[in-house]
Amino acid sequence: MNGKRIFIAVVMATSVYVLYVNWLVSQNASATDPPRQSPVDHFRKYMERSEHPGRELSSTTTSGSSLWEERKPGNTVKGAARGERGSGVPLNQRSQDRWIIVTTIFPPTEDIKYLSTLPGWTVVVVGDRKTPRDWYYPKCVYLSLEDQQSLHLTTVHFLPESSYARKNAGYLYAIANGAKVIYETDDDNRLTDSLKSFILNPVIKGLMYNGDEVFNPYRHFGQPSLWPRGYPLSFVGKNESILYLLGEWKTPSIQQGTVDGDPDLDAISRLMRKKTVPILNVTFDGRAPPGVVPEGVFSPFNSQNTLFLYDAFWALFIPTSTRFRVCDIWRGYWAQRLLWETGGSLAFFPPNAVQKRNSHSDFEDAVDEKDLYYKTDALISFLKQWKCGRHLSFFQCVNDLSVSMAEEGFWKVSDADLIKRWIYDLKQIGYKEPSRATTTSIRLKKTKVHFCPHEQTPPLKLSTNTGRAFEYSYLNRMMKFCPNVKFNVSFHTIHNSKVYSNILLIISISNTTLHHVQVLDLLYGWHFPNTVYCGQDMLAFESLPSQLGFPVTFIEVETGECCRRHCMARAMEMGYTVDGYLYVQDDTLLNVWSVGSLPVDKVWHGPLSPAPPDHGPHTSEFRSTGSQVISETNGADQHQTNIVYIPYVLKNNVLDLLVQFEQSTLFDGSVFSSVIYWTINEADRVLLKGRHLDAPSTIGLFHQGYSFMYPLRLREMVEEKKYEFLCRRVLPRILNKEQIN
Repeated sequence: MNGKRIFIAVVMATSVYVLYVNWLVSQNASATDPPRQSPVDHFRKYMERSEHPGRELSSTTTSGSSLWEERKPGNTVKGAARGERGSGVPLNQRSQDRWIIVTTIFPPTEDIKYLSTLPGWTVVVVGDRKTPRDWYYPKCVYLSLEDQQSLHLTTVHFLPESSYARKNAGYLYAIANGAKVIYETDDDNRLTDSLKSFILNPVIKGLMYNGDEVFNPYRHFGQPSLWPRGYPLSFVGKNESILYLLGEWKTPSIQQGTVDGDPDLDAISRLMRKKTVPILNVTFDGRAPPGVVPEGVFSPFNSQNTLFLYDAFWALFIPTSTRFRVCDIWRGYWAQRLLWETGGSLAFFPPNAVQKRNSHSDFEDAVDEKDLYYKTDALISFLKQWKCGRHLSFFQCVNDLSVSMAEEGFWKVSDADLIKRWIYDLKQIGYKEPSRATTTSIRLKKTKVHFCPHEQTPPLKLSTNTGRAFEYSYLNRMMKFCPNVKFNVSFHTIHNSKVYSNILLIISISNTTLHHVQVLDLLYGWHFPNTVYCGQDMLAFESLPSQLGFPVTFIEVETGECCRRHCMARAMEMGYTVDGYLYVQDDTLLNVWSVGSLPVDKVWHGPLSPAPPDHGPHTSEFRSTGSQVISETNGADQHQTNIVYIPYVLKNNVLDLLVQFEQSTLFDGSVFSSVIYWTINEADRVLLKGRHLDAPSTIGLFHQGYSFMYPLRLREMVEEKKYEFLCRRVLPRILNKEQIN
């Protein structure tokens, strides 16, 4: 018994002595040893010295082959592509230019089946742990987990299973097989335009947002009360700018189409707006032009319905250390900041897909989106302040920002490590590193635009909204304008009113007063939801929307420019998705009820100048002898055509001529006449019936069978407030009624 007690005492004494010695060692070491490095510091030093991670590290795959074996660009590394059973499609085969990447855990969905039918596109379906092992559909390349591992790409071996980041394997597979364009989407999105609305040409003409800080694409397409997942909540409810610049730009490297149906809202927005069971049914303005996001402005974009051009393939990378509902949004912000280094940009396009959302729990999504709610503002602020050294290559900038984001806690060091390997794989499969931008690629001459889309009905929880808010607002304005006239308007009148949303109405105005625009809106706003005003005084126009109580779009042309040719050209360049362009001068009364009987595939016009001698409708001939034709036409005695409609199919030819005429001194009234003679055969033209008035008193000659009257002398009516003619003769007819007493 005594021996046992002695043994225990010795053990306890020895333990105390060891603890004491360790304490002394630690005290001495703290005074002499350098500070301990954090994992991020250690990784930054590793990245600075490591040019080829494949050479430094060594590991083995399940098959025993070297994971980091060195490869040269052009090596063939085979992986099974089981869309066509047993056909191992090798990397670097350079077989296809256009690829679609999607991941799924379901058997082939109807939306994936549809994607496989698109001509010229190859679909890659990336599998995961829950994907059926026998997944198969003709014309689809299916990459199972085993297939992905057999690619021997360093990135793939670090992708976790049951992760959305498995798409990275599909991206690399497509790039290695010659992709020049990659479209990514989800298995619950259905395209409505076969990917035809995206732009692949090197330059585009259109609108670039000219506001500050952030851009809400849902507002741009007519849903100002909605915001996409990842939009900073501190900006919700703020009055976003409607200022844009119209010009020629380098085609955006990343293009995202908005999605009708059940689009990508955050969980907060969903919980506020939907019932428990039914899905949302959101519609966006499908006629609105695309919007380019400029350098210095951020906007969230996701991995659904998104097109990447070749120079942005590096931006496809999906991080692995963030939550599922955060990964593609953080990817998007990271990519936008780096796009500025290459002169690239992001753009949003009108809806070209419909989503029937797979089952989600909004409450679980809200938990998953926590970082989006609390960290997005900090991320945007950080990205605006981050700078890349001038001496660094672009990929070095990518690595630097990736590590910096890990240091700031937006993702983990593992993602910065994985991006290093991602870049290594891109180089190994032959992807060309983008150059850093040194000069701007935009057209120096830009036009100022106030752009407002046609506002759509918002989705509201338990809503009784009939979707006719615009019409009721219009009727209210009409009754206030004509207080002495009784309008008998029924629901039938509203329901059966003809709306020409397929036509862009362009109105050049010489007077931007409140009442002037108010009258024009009453004349045309009911039938033309897409209307553009054009004039020379942007400052006078800027205060009008708040006074009018409804949004209006305005194009500013420079002082001294001839309004007709410039207004039509600039409106065409905006990029509306319409069937045609109808130009009307503000002193011409268009009888809107006559539009419905006119063919949208032909040109309509009023009286024209005499035809240029010995010339016909040959645009190519004009391009070579344009100056001669302008000289021959200049000074000709002619009638002014103050109304003209150009169908979309003739847009490019007409726009080309209008731009050439912009440099001439040709009288503005002759331009449309010359353009029509030079581009349109007589069989494809419709001469509008109208009446030219010699004096205001002759408005008594107004007849509803005419398509137009000129001049209306609207300015005099506004200044003298003589609205009897409009209130008793014109506006009732707009409501499909005869004259009302």
